Amino acid sequence: MNRLHLIFGRLALGVLEARRLASRQEGQALIEYALIISLVAVVAIAGLSLTGTNVKSLLNRVAGEV
Repeated sequence: MNRLHLIFGRLALGVLEARRLASRQEGQALIEYALIISLVAVVAIAGLSLTGTNVKSLLNRVAGEV
């Protein structure tokens, strides 16, 4: 759970940095990329969180059969 807090903390810092750059026109593309990367990170974390327990139980079952 601490890793998730660290990741979301870094994500929040990235959003704050993106807002700072929003005041400048040349930072607009960077903000768009930051938002896309943030969305990908959130989806990846959610996906790994959901499938992580399934993979662990599968590996434990295989280990038990061996």
